[in-house]
Order: sequence, then C-alpha cells, then structure tokens
Amino acid sequence: MDILINHWRPIPRRFPSRFRVATLGHLRKGVEDQMRSASDTLNFSFILDGGGRCRRGEENIDVKAPSVLMEWPGEYLEYGPSEKYGFWEEFYLIYDRNQVPDFLSAGLIQSGAIYRELGKPEQARKWMSEIVRLTRGEASSDKADRLDRLCELLIVDSFSSVNAVETSSVEQLLREIHQKVMREIRNEPDFEMLARQAGLSYSSFRRHWGTLFGLPPRRSLIRGRIDKACELLVNTSLSVSEVSEAVGFNDPLYFSRSFHRETGVSATQYRSRYKAH
Repeated sequence: MDILINHWRPIPRRFPSRFRVATLGHLRKGVEDQMRSASDTLNFSFILDGGGRCRRGEENIDVKAPSVLMEWPGEYLEYGPSEKYGFWEEFYLIYDRNQVPDFLSAGLIQSGAIYRELGKPEQARKWMSEIVRLTRGEASSDKADRLDRLCELLIVDSFSSVNAVETSSVEQLLREIHQKVMREIRNEPDFEMLARQAGLSYSSFRRHWGTLFGLPPRRSLIRGRIDKACELLVNTSLSVSEVSEAVGFNDPLYFSRSFHRETGVSATQYRSRYKAH
C-alpha cells in the first residue's frame, strides 16, 4: 500500500465528521523497530501480518495479526515486533487527543482497552485500499471528508466478531473457568492454554474476561489471591510470609507490593486493623 499523503490535519473539511483523521500510514516494522513512548495522540495500529509484544506497566500482551493495538494520549507503552514473529505489517490512524471523548461516547474505544482482535480482516483491507487510493494526487476538502468517513468505517468494522461461538456460551464457559481458577487460587494457571481449551484466541478470551469480571485474567488472579490473603490474615495466626505462600505468591516482596497496591495498606497493618483480639 503506497500512501502518498500522510498528514490530513491541515486540510479543511467542507462537511466535518466527528472523527477527523490527522495522520495515517502503512509500514512494515522489524525487530529493531521498537517504540517506547507516551504519545500525545490517539493512535490505532491495525496489525495485518506478523506480531510481537506490547507492554503497559506490568501487563504484557502477545500481539498477533490480525489485530488492533490502541495507544491512548499520555499512556506510556513499549511495543514492537518480537523475535518470535520477526516483523509486523501495520496500517495506522492517528487522531488528535481532543477527539477521545467523541470516540468514547460513540463506543469506538473502551476506557483502558488497548488491544483486541481485528474483526472482518478482509473487509478491513478493502477499506484500507480505498483510503490509500484517496491519498494519491492532490489533497482536497472532498478527499478529506471521504477519508474521515472511510477511516471511521474501518474502525467500526474492526469490532465485528470473527468468533462463531455464541456470546452466552462464552460467558458461561468463562464463568466456569473463573470459578475453577479462584478455587485453586494457589496454582499458576496457564491462561493461554485455558483460552485454547475454550476454543478462543487469547485476545478474545482476555477481552471477554475483562468485560465479565472487570479486570484482565492475570489481574483477576492477583485480586483473588489478595482477597484470600485478607481472609487468612484476619481468621488465622499464619505469619505474613506463610499467608503469602498459602495464596500462591512465591516472592514475599511481590506479595507485599501487590497487597499494598490492592488494599492501600500493608499486610501487617491490615491484620492489626481487622483481626479480632
């Protein structure tokens, strides 16, 4: 895809859309092309081939085509192709940060979400081909108006589910998996294997899980372990290190940091505050 005009922010619109694309592009990244930044814009990266990794804080995401990676204004991310895949092909759209409220109100982005599967990948490529065609020749208001709407259609279609499993069935299956994980809180579940057993890609599994339980799978596990730790601190005389081990934390320092993050106090302070004397 040979994009000739990348920057559309300065082009006036005759019939302004709610979603005015500022910049777009198409590129192929190698393993050496790693991004480490907090962008000032809202960015959509359509990963069409290959894959890699994305890191946000302690959260690590396996990026695999076809998918969509979103970069929120001011949020620091590290991402790029990994050795496992060697490259990725990316088609990207960039919007000014002041359009975030419009995207949120339209349901085209979800607060906190940065990665999902790309629905209708073949249709997405058709929209991209039409978008690229409009970048040829001289930029004009007519082209910019149509470009904004084609980019919006691309984003809308990217939400279409490619999974044939009925949502109700998926929800029931995930609730059963969640209950098992919480019952066996000390164990270390392989969420990618659980996703495969459920007949889902990991990105779909993670997205459905977050919708149902409010947190990604790994954070749900941590939250469940901390909840169990709170129960043991109040109802038993186990030492803090014994509680840490009992709920599945092999590293006491990681347990301490996680406990404080989730409850706002240390484990010792929690026990002192709530244990009956």
